[in-house]
Amino acid sequence: ILVSFSVGFGSLLFDYNNSSVTLAAAVNAFVCGWFVFIVNTVASPVFNFREDNMPPVPPAGGWANRFREEAAFYMGYLVSSMAICAIALGFQFFTLLYLYRLQSGSQDKGSSLKHRCRLGYYSFLVIVLGSGMLTVAGWTRVQEGESRLPGPVIYPPNIIVYPDVQLMGGLWTLLYGLLGFATTVFTSPHNTFFADLMKLYAILIFAWYMFFNVFTQVALAGAGFSGPGCQLGGLFSAVALVPAFFSQELVLSLNLSKSTVSITEKTAENV
Repeated sequence: ILVSFSVGFGSLLFDYNNSSVTLAAAVNAFVCGWFVFIVNTVASPVFNFREDNMPPVPPAGGWANRFREEAAFYMGYLVSSMAICAIALGFQFFTLLYLYRLQSGSQDKGSSLKHRCRLGYYSFLVIVLGSGMLTVAGWTRVQEGESRLPGPVIYPPNIIVYPDVQLMGGLWTLLYGLLGFATTVFTSPHNTFFADLMKLYAILIFAWYMFFNVFTQVALAGAGFSGPGCQLGGLFSAVALVPAFFSQELVLSLNLSKSTVSITEKTAENV
């Protein structure tokens, strides 16, 4: 992550654009990032389901039955972690390749199909994340009630102090993913309503994540969660940014295609 940020800031602030360095950073992000993803996000939770003293942390009295325990683990912890990390890591790799193509002069903005596929993929991951948030928050509310919990329920990336707040966060996240699918299907050169709505929604959901997830729930969980709070701030920023980014890329590519067609038609008329 530090290497990727360094390359990006070097290009943005100091006009340092070396395509070889950027390509090396992209390769590093792919190899190291996905290795950490597979080991820490997938393998470690599965193999240490019952042995670790680390997260997940269930409600104070434990889950009422085995179904709730496993549903919270797989949807609230494993699947949600995979979804949010895949969004962040995938977008990190994409942006480095995007910068490399700009620096090497091989950038192609003409393919709207690519942007539709990317937006659909990341919207699917957002829906998975929202479903996981709803699952663990819903079972927590059913069992513990709607008031503040005596101790936090921790199923990363879910840190729950107020179940209703996490339920609403899951609902907004799920709706954001569905809006992404609507943008993928219905956006055209003459209809950018859903793409424009995505940008507005991205601002609102970013504010929700920061103020209600990180600044409220994680802060109230205890002083020991300052580190995880910073990590969740970055991860949820990516969740808010990525679908809106690709919706804008889709609009730009459609406008470019429209302009190209218009120029071609005018050229043919003049000939």
